[in-house]
Formats: sequence, structure tokens, C-alpha cells
Amino acid sequence: MRKRLTVLIFTAFISLSYSYSTFAETITLHPSDVVTAGSFTASGGSWSDILDANDGDYSFATACCGPGGTTFYVNLDDPSGLGGSTITGIDLYVAAKYLEGPWPGGVPYSGYVNIGFKTGTSTLWNGPTLTDHSGAYNIIQSNLFTTDSDGGALDFNDIANLQLAVQRNTYGPPQLKITELYADVHYTTSPVPLPGAILLFGTGLVGLATAGIRRKKKQ
Repeated sequence: MRKRLTVLIFTAFISLSYSYSTFAETITLHPSDVVTAGSFTASGGSWSDILDANDGDYSFATACCGPGGTTFYVNLDDPSGLGGSTITGIDLYVAAKYLEGPWPGGVPYSGYVNIGFKTGTSTLWNGPTLTDHSGAYNIIQSNLFTTDSDGGALDFNDIANLQLAVQRNTYGPPQLKITELYADVHYTTSPVPLPGAILLFGTGLVGLATAGIRRKKKQ
């Protein structure tokens, strides 16, 4: 008698899928030191720390008197965590106000202040902004800049060499006071993708093997 045993062999297939995600992040950089002071002077500390926080009139940079246009430039703290990232934009912030009359007196005054940045040879300005009469520091935000100051694509070297500039655009005796200045640098990162393994049983081809078993007949 001859019997046949059928053996089904199922093959397992592994399907690998990759997921790519982009994360948008922001790093804030404050001044580290002055490059050019113009007619501005530091009060309440050194240039390395007077513009680090909006602390009112405790520490600030100030300029008064004469024609408008006097400007200071500052370097920023070294960026960290941006290696391999794509820089998508920069916006600038300054806390500023005008006072007319000698310090520590003076009355609120409405005047123009301009902010800009430099990554190469040119300075890219936001345009003059008028402060109000409240006597409080006005928080002025620039437009979002998406190129370097010379019109090229932003990269890590631009951020490493970034300088911020503030310009007094009002003529006459009023004093401009700046208590905080910083840049928000926006960037994206793409992490190394991790494969997601999906184990699929019984899909695809099924191997079919047939084995024959022989038995001797009884004599």
C-alpha cells in the first residue's frame, strides 16, 4: 500500500516601511558682546549682559542727542544643536522706548527705531518703527527674514556669524533706551528614519511539498 503525505510549508515575508518626519524648532540667541557701539553706551552692566532680559531700567543701552542714524552692532551667543539642520528663517526682537529730558527723569516720547541683522557684508533692515507715548518698553518684532543679509540661503555659518543692529532714527534730544535684544532662529531637523517591520504570514506564495511514504504489504 502506498500512502502520500502532503506537507504545506508557509513562507513568511517581512515588509519594511520607513517613516520620515520633519521637526520645526526655534532657538533664541541674545547678544554676547558689542561689535560697534556708535554713540550708544552701556548702563547697569557690560555689553555682554545688559541686553539679555527685559529688566526695565535696571540695565540697558542708550543714545541721545544729535542727528538720527547712530547704530550699534552686537555679536550673538554661539548657537548649539543646529548642526545638520535646515535654517528656515530669523526674526528679531527689541524692547525699546524714547524719553525726552535728562536721565533719570524724562517724559515719554514717540520716536523711530530700526532693527536689522548682518551675516556678511550688508545689513538687512526691517524698517523704522514708531514707539508709543506710554513710557513702557515697546516690544518690536521684525518681519521673518528667510535669506541671509546678502540675499543668499541661510545656513549654519550665517547663524554662527550673526550680528544684530539697532538704529536710532529720531533727530534731536530724545534718548533711545534698549533693554533687551535677541533673535529667534527657526530651523527644521530630519531624524534618521527607523524601519517599521510588518511580519506577514500566509501571504505571497505558499510552498507546497509532497512527500511519499511507502509501506510494505504484509506477506
